[in-house]
Amino acid sequence: MGYTQWILVQDPDLAFGFVPDRQYGAFHAGNLPLQQVRPGEVRTVEVVLHLENRFVSDVLRVDHLRFPVLANGVRDPAAMEWETTLIAEILLAGSPTRPEPTTRRFVASQGAGSFRWIPTARETKAIADAISRRAKRPLLGGSPIRLIG
Repeated sequence: MGYTQWILVQDPDLAFGFVPDRQYGAFHAGNLPLQQVRPGEVRTVEVVLHLENRFVSDVLRVDHLRFPVLANGVRDPAAMEWETTLIAEILLAGSPTRPEPTTRRFVASQGAGSFRWIPTARETKAIADAISRRAKRPLLGGSPIRLIG
């Protein structure tokens, strides 16, 4: 039993490709570019999966994130600083053991509105198909590739 994370990046043709963890980490830190879906924006899909005997058994979480980037595809430093500020405000706004204060909800919704995106039906199908191909079995309603022969 274990967990893994897969990262997909959307290209300008609205298709999705997998990115190695190391490359995504360097992008997230502002050191490397990723492919832009359109000028100034990189869209990623972070998928957390449950593993049984080193095989994917379930998809636990799917996050659709978007990042403002410079012309070369590297994260925009101002957006990175604002994201860090929002995270700090969320953490300082209250305890997770008490009812969520209004300030915390407001700051969290600002972050979600700025750094999240909602895929279209076509994009959702493309994401599901990419995950199913890599898992070699249907997950999220996608269909795996089968070799005939």
